[in-house]
Amino acid sequence: MNDECGLQNASAGATNVRLIIQHFWLITHHVLVACELARAHSAAGAALAVWVGARLAGAHWAPGWLLPMAVAFLLSAAGNADNDAHDAALDRLNRPQRPIPRGAATPAAAHSLALGAASLALLVALRFGPASTLGALVAIAASAFYTRGLKQYPLLGNAVVGALAGMAVGYGGLLAGRVTAVILPGSTLVAFFTGRELLKTLYDLPGDRAFGVRTAATTWGPPGTLRLVSALWGASAGLLAAWSGLVVGGGALALLASLLFPLWRRPAERSVAGRVLAWSKALGLLALLGLLALGQSVSP
Repeated sequence: MNDECGLQNASAGATNVRLIIQHFWLITHHVLVACELARAHSAAGAALAVWVGARLAGAHWAPGWLLPMAVAFLLSAAGNADNDAHDAALDRLNRPQRPIPRGAATPAAAHSLALGAASLALLVALRFGPASTLGALVAIAASAFYTRGLKQYPLLGNAVVGALAGMAVGYGGLLAGRVTAVILPGSTLVAFFTGRELLKTLYDLPGDRAFGVRTAATTWGPPGTLRLVSALWGASAGLLAAWSGLVVGGGALALLASLLFPLWRRPAERSVAGRVLAWSKALGLLALLGLLALGQSVSP
């Protein structure tokens, strides 16, 4: 009898362990999908940009900076999830690996995530005063208008996304009390990320053409779009030179030119655009870390 009870208890224990593992995996799966919808790596970059702006304005690290960084993270996550929900049909051609096209999430779930993240960001932004709240509202509105129409206006829509990147740096400078100190570095990031957004239109060209979407690449073609990217990245290097000196600016220009060189040789080849886009993502992170390092030497 004791042996039989022992076997039953062991069986019940094994069942409980399986249920715990299944629930854990289900929760983990939902979290991972949410991170994909939010493009958490991109949102983390926005959070880092806030601290970069604060450091350039002379702030010193304190745990309290995690809250404004969380505002930027949540705003970026909200915009990304909302964009995925809105572009679900188009992404089946351009970005089939994203959660909605591959069936891991629904547009309704992405909209819910976007609404929750934006609401939480606004709630935290209220803590830092009227300017912070207004900035969060502007970012939410700009992201929503971009997704629902501004992206159909070549260059203008891309510039909105670039401006949002610059706003994160400006937000840090604002809260640190010296927003003027981040105008040049923030403008550097605006020019760089606007150019990167234009690069995305080269990668998305086949799907955008099929759906009749108006972008820089469908309007001006790969060569015209690449000229705009080159001009913006050149301006980015020039702004960096004006702020940190010719050596740093010249080095940045050489790096950007080497990145674009393969695309100039084959501007219509999607695989090349994809590689340049991937490298430019790493370069964006490098730019933030570089500004942070420079800030360590120029900030009091």
